[in-house]
Amino acid sequence: MAFTFARYRRPFTVDGVSCEVVMRAKIDGLHSELRVAGMAQASDYTPATGPEAIRNHCLAGLLPSGERFEVEAGYISWVSVGIAVRRDGQTVHESHPGRTIAFPNSAVKMTA
Repeated sequence: MAFTFARYRRPFTVDGVSCEVVMRAKIDGLHSELRVAGMAQASDYTPATGPEAIRNHCLAGLLPSGERFEVEAGYISWVSVGIAVRRDGQTVHESHPGRTIAFPNSAVKMTA
């Protein structure tokens, strides 16, 4: 079990259903989990170093109605993460509207 440096919670709703992405920055990398109506549905992980360290997390969710949605999650700065929720290719929620979800360019060389 790796030490957790930071934990980020990004709550949102889709069709009135409460959802949340929880991301944990740990010594071994970034861990994410999608919860829909309190139940874990998807998770992703990127290591702290190497080429995989800079990719965004992709989480797929399923609503009680049977409809699917996707969440893109990742760093928006050195110290914060953001999410974008999409259904049928349309953005239905952004935790930080207008911000690009991408590993900071200034940090990319540190992951090599």
